[in-house]
Amino acid sequence: WMKCPKKRCLVVGASGGLGTFLMKLLQRHKNVNVVAVCSGKHSDKMKRLGATEVVDYAHSPFEEQLKDQDSFDVVFDFVGGTDIEYGGRKVLKRGGKFITGVGPRKAIGDRVLSCSEWYGWAFGLLWRIVRGCFVGHAYEMAGAMPPVKEDDFIRTVVDTGARPEIALEVSWEEDALREAIRKVASRHTGGKVVINIEPNGGGDERAGE
Repeated sequence: WMKCPKKRCLVVGASGGLGTFLMKLLQRHKNVNVVAVCSGKHSDKMKRLGATEVVDYAHSPFEEQLKDQDSFDVVFDFVGGTDIEYGGRKVLKRGGKFITGVGPRKAIGDRVLSCSEWYGWAFGLLWRIVRGCFVGHAYEMAGAMPPVKEDDFIRTVVDTGARPEIALEVSWEEDALREAIRKVASRHTGGKVVINIEPNGGGDERAGE
């Protein structure tokens, strides 16, 4: 669809690690109009990454702020939860796509799910995908099932040269690591958190969030 006439995309959670990576990928397509949903403090960064408009979710639900604008061809979700899904459906064109990297449960990685919770999440996701075949828009889970194929990695990361924004780099020390963990747990990192595992912070060897 990227080769079709100009498309409108909405990226929810645009300022995070995955969001900034996607923004850089979309920036390479001249036929894409991108609106970013994130904290207003990241507005300048989003504009630099190609957003034509930034919606601050702290003011009001994004669907309310966008209700008088043209509908979107695709909504990308990096936050998760039924409220984001509901808002995404309200701003999608008929025949559009809701693509989520999280699914119907918000903060899916914060703790280990019980067996019933995991099956509830999985069946909820499957039901939404199937339902998308019969309603006005498609629901998709982003990304292929692991392991990531080498060709997919090369095509998406190496060939494009796109990289997520680095919000914080810390050394391999207890206090710094605790700060990195707190930053990631806040879900407001503003990009990737990188741990430099070289002694004294030297070298290029890093471990990502």
